[in-house]
Amino acid sequence: MFAHYVAEETPRYAFRFIGEGENFEIELHASYVDSEESENKRMFFLYAYGGAIHVSHFQLRKGDLKGAFERRVARYFRRYFSVLEKRYEERLRGIQRIRLELVRVNSESRVIEVRTIGHYDTKSETFQHTWSP
Repeated sequence: MFAHYVAEETPRYAFRFIGEGENFEIELHASYVDSEESENKRMFFLYAYGGAIHVSHFQLRKGDLKGAFERRVARYFRRYFSVLEKRYEERLRGIQRIRLELVRVNSESRVIEVRTIGHYDTKSETFQHTWSP
């Protein structure tokens, strides 16, 4: 959803979740939790940033801190991973972390750039924000 004109050169972004194990990586698709991609994104944004009514039009949360953001994202991934574990126990056994990536794509959805935002540790159930501009 855009609130502005979108041209071919307009940057587009997507989130990607990558399960990381001892010797493997697997992209975790929304369908793994019986969700549509857009529904999963809305849920992630709700947990990470809260409802729009609490956020200013400049996307700032009054008094927000890095630790508070990490706790909100961890809360989302705790629920997300618990569903994954129940449904795909064998297939996803050994996932130790979930890497949260921001992917910039062009108008044909080809990947231009991938940046890691942080990692969710499945054992400690914590998220560590590692993004640096």
